[in-house]
Amino acid sequence: MSTFYPDVEGEDGIEAGGNWGAMAAIGLGFLALLTGVPSLYTVGRLAGVEGAGTLVIGGAIVLAVTILQAIFCFFAAWRFMRRKGFVMGIILSLLLVLDFLFKLAQTAFSAVPVWQLAIMALYLPILYGLYHGLRAARGARRLGALVDRDLGDVFG
Repeated sequence: MSTFYPDVEGEDGIEAGGNWGAMAAIGLGFLALLTGVPSLYTVGRLAGVEGAGTLVIGGAIVLAVTILQAIFCFFAAWRFMRRKGFVMGIILSLLLVLDFLFKLAQTAFSAVPVWQLAIMALYLPILYGLYHGLRAARGARRLGALVDRDLGDVFG
């Protein structure tokens, strides 16, 4: 079995692919929380300033969306570890690609901080991990639940 391309025909490969998917989803969740830090700072600094109501509301909405995105990512990681998560992985992969395209367009038409470009560079390994998580979830669905199998085959 290859380390970077696990064979999802057996239990070991499914577990390795699920781990890849879970690590990618956890990493994406922490990146979402990291990108929410400027919004948290904005809301905290402008909360008492008079006339900054729209900035505070906008920052609070962005902060709430990033927290919800992180919760969704952590839930997807939990699903990958439970040998499920095919639909969650597809949704997460699509959101990742759309976020990358949005940030790419933002880079093309405006000035973007360097740390956002570094985060964009991390999207490719995360997408690769989600791909393996999707493969593992599909392989687990095809193989069936481990609990449903006869344990005499395992120990006999």
